[in-house]
Amino acid sequence: MGLDSYARNTDGSELTEEQEKLFDGIELCGGLFSGNGCGGSFRGKVYNSFIEDISGVSLYSEELEVCEITRIIEALEPYKDDVLSEDDAPDLYKFFKVCDDNDL
Repeated sequence: MGLDSYARNTDGSELTEEQEKLFDGIELCGGLFSGNGCGGSFRGKVYNSFIEDISGVSLYSEELEVCEITRIIEALEPYKDDVLSEDDAPDLYKFFKVCDDNDL
């Protein structure tokens, strides 16, 4: 089984259509059930090693704490404008920044 990662509201509820639109323009690897970044989900298994290597945070958890999302954002900050990045780091940065900025 793989790992799909989903943005959720802090109360655990799914995103509204309006919240899903906050992720428009983000392009990440999608999974069988997850989207490709837009809509608030992506295939976490593809990015876990990279995220864990640079931030120390594993995507293999039921839920990420706010402090873990902050650590991921801080670790991705140097990559946020790297348009030549092969690991989709700029879009990963955008995804987690949307989550942080909107309390998701």
